[in-house]
Amino acid sequence: MTAPVFGVPWVADRSGPVQILVCAVPFVALGFIGTYCGVVFKRWGPSGVFTLVIATALVVAGLVALATWLDAWSAIGHWLVHQSALSLLVGWPSLLAVALAGVGYLAIRRATP
Repeated sequence: MTAPVFGVPWVADRSGPVQILVCAVPFVALGFIGTYCGVVFKRWGPSGVFTLVIATALVVAGLVALATWLDAWSAIGHWLVHQSALSLLVGWPSLLAVALAGVGYLAIRRATP
């Protein structure tokens, strides 16, 4: 049996449903990110998208500053290294997708037609 050209070994060794989840879930999460940005644009216009980008950048910068101030980068790296690849590619993106789907649904209900 020959190895597939583009097969990732730990994915190719798994069952079919796991392979589908590893490929599909990150794209679903990215799709919900785009949908949420579209909902923000529809609800609040360009100023809402600008505010969303600035707020996201400030939150990320604040978290980076907090991790640096607490000297927690080694603990964060340790936590990331000990996560399974399946949880990093399926579990956490699933949580992100569900959260964005819920928030996007609540926001789109109030968007003007």
